[in-house]
Amino acid sequence: MERVDEQSLHRTEQHHAVMQSVMTWLFCVYPVSLIVNKTANDVVSGMIFLTGCATLVLIPRTPDSTTAPLRRLWLVALALPLVMVTVQYLPAPPIIGLSDLDDLSRFFLCIPVYLALRILRPSIRPFLWGCVFFTVYSMGLMAVHMRVLHLSRGISPNGFLATIPQTSLSVILAIVALQCWVTPNGMVRGRVAPVVLLAIAFAVPLVSQTRSGLGLAFALGVVLWLLLPKKNLKMLVGSVGAALLVMVVVMTSSTLWARNDHTVAEIEHYMTEEAFVSTSTTNRMELWRFAGRMFAEHPLIGVGNHNFAAALAGYKSSGKTPATLELFTHPHNDFLKSASEGGLLGAAAIVMLYSVPLTAGLRRYWLQPSIASPALPLLMLCSGYLLAGVVDVMLAWRPTITFYGMVVSLLLVNMDSARAEA
Repeated sequence: MERVDEQSLHRTEQHHAVMQSVMTWLFCVYPVSLIVNKTANDVVSGMIFLTGCATLVLIPRTPDSTTAPLRRLWLVALALPLVMVTVQYLPAPPIIGLSDLDDLSRFFLCIPVYLALRILRPSIRPFLWGCVFFTVYSMGLMAVHMRVLHLSRGISPNGFLATIPQTSLSVILAIVALQCWVTPNGMVRGRVAPVVLLAIAFAVPLVSQTRSGLGLAFALGVVLWLLLPKKNLKMLVGSVGAALLVMVVVMTSSTLWARNDHTVAEIEHYMTEEAFVSTSTTNRMELWRFAGRMFAEHPLIGVGNHNFAAALAGYKSSGKTPATLELFTHPHNDFLKSASEGGLLGAAAIVMLYSVPLTAGLRRYWLQPSIASPALPLLMLCSGYLLAGVVDVMLAWRPTITFYGMVVSLLLVNMDSARAEA
């Protein structure tokens, strides 16, 4: 009997080791797949999901994997978008098609992955190196498209992510990947590599000509600087110097400054005269106004998932919007998109998706603030998504929806399982 138990335990340990190794390297490849194409990303996402399900079937939970309190609120946050779209469909089927369930059900599919990660606890470092590759390769593609092929702004480097989400992800993952150079004692191992990575983070929005990306780079840099307990002035000066050097080189033929001046003039005109939109900024201001109106008129279940464009077209046909306002499929704001299309449930869903991991990360980080804290990458990723979602939609794209759910789950488990810093 004891021999049978030993064999069973040995098989379980083997399964655990294999699944842990597979999950570790799948998460290393995961950011890389985002830069390849949609099919590659779907394949890797599917493999992570199947590995998670197989883990839950083959490996029983050990006492060690159940001692940490289960983050029930994170499971609720992952399930709430699917609950929202189901509630929308039941009372009013015309408002939404069953095909729309696909996007928002992707958060729900992250639940078995999160539960499996709690058992496996894979190493996070390969994932961070995948983030480095994503950022560097993304910037290279943008540079070739803009500088060599002389394509206009608005290019989509990998063919399936829009320019702004692509730029935002590159900046976010560059900041997250800084922990690749951190040792357990909290000292930066190499002084050059982090500065180069920060310079790349600033170069990405300059190459892609996105003002929102440049603002995100500065905002995340400020957030990181404020969080760090030791303000390393040499690191700050080096990072700012590298960023300024990149700006000087890239901005020699950039249209960003001219676009900024034009935008300021348009905003002044918009605020003082009759509503008139002719730039991406004033378009956004009108879209935000009408997204708020949609929420006010449909507070319970919203206008329906993916139904923003139809509702906006209705306002425009009745003359309630400026004639120059273009029709968009979203209001260029994650919060307003969720509220206008999902009502109170949609607003609650996005608030939980951001607030739950941010609250967990801040609680852990303030116990022992350090550049080596396992909570820091979690805080940077969630803050980046949140900030980028103010002027665009990060949680409306299939790849970035899945990425957020799975990666936040990975970073939560890494943070919860790390007894010591890093």
